[in-house]
Amino acid sequence: MSSVPISEYVDVGIALAPTPQGLSGFGKLVVVSKEASEGVTPITTEERIRQYSSMKAVAVDFISGTEINKAATAYYGQVPRPVYFMVGLIDGTDTAATATGSSLPNLPALQAVTAGGFTMSINGSLTVITAVDLSGVVSFAGAATAIQAKLNTQKPGTTCVYNGTRFVITSPTTGVLSTITVASADVGGLAAATGMLAAVLSQGQAGETPAQALDACEQVDNSFYGIVLDTEFDDTQDAYDVAVWAQARTKKFFNTSNDAAVLTSDNLDTFMGQMFSASLGNTLSTYAPTAGSYAGASVAGRAFTVNFEGTNTTITLMYKKLPTIPVARISSGQNANLNAINGNAFLDVGGNSFFAESKMADGSYFDTKHGLDWLQNRVETDVFNLLYRSNTKVPYTDTGVSMIIQRVEYGLRQGVTNGLIAPGYTTDGEYLELGYRIDYVPVSDVSPADKGTRQYNGVSFIAVGAGAIHKVTIAGSFSE
Repeated sequence: MSSVPISEYVDVGIALAPTPQGLSGFGKLVVVSKEASEGVTPITTEERIRQYSSMKAVAVDFISGTEINKAATAYYGQVPRPVYFMVGLIDGTDTAATATGSSLPNLPALQAVTAGGFTMSINGSLTVITAVDLSGVVSFAGAATAIQAKLNTQKPGTTCVYNGTRFVITSPTTGVLSTITVASADVGGLAAATGMLAAVLSQGQAGETPAQALDACEQVDNSFYGIVLDTEFDDTQDAYDVAVWAQARTKKFFNTSNDAAVLTSDNLDTFMGQMFSASLGNTLSTYAPTAGSYAGASVAGRAFTVNFEGTNTTITLMYKKLPTIPVARISSGQNANLNAINGNAFLDVGGNSFFAESKMADGSYFDTKHGLDWLQNRVETDVFNLLYRSNTKVPYTDTGVSMIIQRVEYGLRQGVTNGLIAPGYTTDGEYLELGYRIDYVPVSDVSPADKGTRQYNGVSFIAVGAGAIHKVTIAGSFSE
């Protein structure tokens, strides 16, 4: 017995809303090292960066005693313990200069060369080959072998191969001094037949710098927030270059210095001093008297345990412990010199050891930078998800603006909840009872041009940071 389906009278369709955009992580540290290619399971240039979630997992690939293992030990030695640790590869391989033929070769044209030759500059000196006879070759590979033999009489170690489509001549050396030019002085049509008259050149290069490696890492996985370098780069130009690299991004470089000169009054010429002079506000530098201690990794490990979505969870790095890191036993004068360039250290103070001062190179505090990066991302993400997940649209009306303001307030309220924001006075002397104030422009005041492009620029907010007390001065009097 048949029946009429109920959908003819009541038809319900359910659309699945798009998956919301997730919040960015502000608790992943990457250590970049040439050693990444030497692990039990090496990281290749294709993989470039790998993520771990425990010390045990890191130790499987990078055994005890390796630099990456040392960095991870300092990081995971923190209490409470962070979760995510990443390893990025610095490709330290020097490359050789190459000249690749500009055209596909033709075997009859090569066989027509009976006394050919050309001139080419390799590694800065002229290499002239003559009397190349290809009349008897039966393959492109055979032609390449004959040319290579002549090249080697003039420049030993130079290679010529057929790569399946074109001829390639390669310098016998690697690095920045490995150079090559296109061929000239073509004799018998050899240079033309091999495509070397207009060859595509690639000059030799030194192995990657850490900054170049970070460029490659962020193309593969940009989720890391903190950066630590293999200790071979401590107190080098490469460390300064990474500080500059981080400054142009929402990344934080945890720099470690073993240079005792940072403790002197004449410390502006040190790399830590140069970071201070350049006001590199995304770099936190720590002086460590013991080379290879990875003090920066330990600092990052403590910082990256903060859960911004929790209640009263924000911290200051001042007074925190750095497990596994030797104490810097320095004098008050040396500490003052270090502080003058916004350096930090794990100090002994009255028999107690703690990290001080937690300043970035520009004088701001790490916890403020960390919190503001989270707040920016939280507000951006909440507003984006409003627009992205709406089943209809957010109208260009005061109602639509109210919907946006509501999302902005979500992040600000959470900033109060986690302790980043608190009631207080703005720099203009206005007291904000909530700790923040949101301002907006009514739609009636928006320019037709902005409405025409569907761009609303009218929301702004002011927030007061909760800050943190680092030092206390108490004045007392006593009468008897």
